[in-house]
Amino acid sequence: MIECFWSRGYEANSVRDPADAMGIAGPSLYNTFGDKRTLYRQALERYVERGFCDRIRRFESQLAP
Repeated sequence: MIECFWSRGYEANSVRDPADAMGIAGPSLYNTFGDKRTLYRQALERYVERGFCDRIRRFESQLAP
């Protein structure tokens, strides 16, 4: 989902673009997220969280004896 925003930016994407990428209908996306801004915010939070968790794991593996 975040790939849609990365490739074309927030403004250039309609709600249909990420819905199509996820294989769901636009109304389903609206029912789940409410609007494009909320979808973007949650996708960004998930991206940051995953990236942060991966970095922590790599760091901790370097500390392990």
